[in-house]
Amino acid sequence: MRPKSKPLLAAVAAAALVLPAAGADAAHPVHGTFLNKSHSNGVRLATTRHNIVTASFYCAQTRWTLVRRVHVHRDGSFSFHGKLRQYGPMGQPWGEHKARFSGRFTTRRHVRIERKLPGRCGTRTVSASGKAG
Repeated sequence: MRPKSKPLLAAVAAAALVLPAAGADAAHPVHGTFLNKSHSNGVRLATTRHNIVTASFYCAQTRWTLVRRVHVHRDGSFSFHGKLRQYGPMGQPWGEHKARFSGRFTTRRHVRIERKLPGRCGTRTVSASGKAG
């Protein structure tokens, strides 16, 4: 190894140790609520440090609700494929339908989700901000 390459190698090794540690904590959500109040493309998530406890998506005067937990992976990503409960404009239940969503916590207080709901709601991307509590 040449003497000039040793400082470069040391700098690369130091950066490799520091960068994953800085990004690892930012991927997990705060324990609290994430909210986007849009009636046509909104979302409300209740989270713990490693799980999404409840998720509700809003589209075309209807609400789609998840009733089981979804695990948040180490890198902040998550996904769900299964049934969501649909509720009408007055809160009346409209049954369960197949749906899917996936996303990532970009910071501890921001989430970006791509959701696919049946019917006219279709596929959309929604983002929300969170607060602890």
